Order: sequence, then C-alpha cells, then structure tokens
Amino acid sequence: MVLYGGGRVVALQPTDKRYKTYLSSIHARTADEDIQVSFLLHKKECSNELTPYDNG
Repeated sequence: MVLYGGGRVVALQPTDKRYKTYLSSIHARTADEDIQVSFLLHKKECSNELTPYDNG
C-alpha cells in the first residue's frame, strides 16, 4: 500500500525493488500482453471511508 496526497489517496503498488516499474500490484502476463490493473482509493475530508478516486 502506497500513500499519496498527505495520506488521503491509497494505491496498491508493489514495493519490492524487482517490480519497481510496475504501477499496480494486480498484474498478469500472457504470451501477448503485460496487463496491469491500477486503481486509487481516496479518503474525503471529514470521512473515514475510502472511495474510488476519480481524477476527472
């Protein structure tokens, strides 16, 4: 778990140096593709809940 934004945004990312180029800890490799699924969770002000982060 990697924290951003002063601890208000959470990402699940590998922390092992062997995988430092991976953007996500959810990863699959096929013969044709290297698939990574990334998502961020956000803690809104005055809330104790994490919600999907929408940067749009």
